[in-house]
Order: sequence, then C-alpha cells, then structure tokens
Amino acid sequence: MIAMQSKIFFEELVLKSLESLIKEKNINTNYFIYSSHQYSIENCIIDIFNTFLGQNENSDELYDMILPSFLQKTFQIDKLSNIKSLIKLPNLFVCMQYHNRVYFNVNLNINFFNSKPFVINDIKVISPYYVNKWYKKAYDSLKKNDAK
Repeated sequence: MIAMQSKIFFEELVLKSLESLIKEKNINTNYFIYSSHQYSIENCIIDIFNTFLGQNENSDELYDMILPSFLQKTFQIDKLSNIKSLIKLPNLFVCMQYHNRVYFNVNLNINFFNSKPFVINDIKVISPYYVNKWYKKAYDSLKKNDAK
C-alpha cells in the first residue's frame, strides 16, 4: 500500500522537476541536464527512495505527519501512528522499485539506518516508458498553463 502511494509522490516530484527543466531549456537551448542536476529524474528518484527508506528529517515528517493523513483520507481508515515500525524496509524497497519502475544495482549493501542510503550511482535502470510518459505530462502541463 505504501509502495503504491510512493508512486503518487514520486510522479508529482518528477513532474515539478521536469517542468523546471523544460522552462530552462526553452530559455537556453544549449542547456544540458546531467544526472547530478538537482532537477534530474535521477535526483528525484534518490530523494524519494531516501525519504521513504532512510532515517532523516524528511522521512520522519513523511511517516509521522504526511503518510498517516494521506492514508486516512485515501482509504478511509483510522489515523495510523508509528507506521514505520510496522514496515519491513527491505520489502518496501523491493515494492517501490516495482511500482515506480526504477531498479537499483543488485549487489547493493543498503544501510537503512543511514540518513541517505542511496546515491545516483546505485540506480541501474529507469523505465524508458515512464521517462517518456513523465516528459509528455510535463510538456502538456506547461502548455496548459501557458494557454491560461
């Protein structure tokens, strides 16, 4: 359930980042996006995975405030507390890869007690289908906003 919800947060973050990149590209046609760029898809992936699976302030806020309210509204359930203690982080990691169509290197030695257990070089594959879909959504969103 949480892995499926990560996809919603992930897509929102990617779309906002891509919209920023596309705007910059429209201004400067020579603008090139490296994977280390703060608005790159790779950085979005790492941010989301580190937030859901790391031990940091963003993760605490997600599990203590954002997710309980989100899950309560979405599934009409009583507000959950201490969600992170109910989750097996290695299992969530596998499920998040599947639902977000992002796959990490197989031989990673992941320390889920670290504040940022993942770095860009840990990413093995990002679904080309989804990358294409995200760019199309970002372009469409910008066109829609420009028409207003």
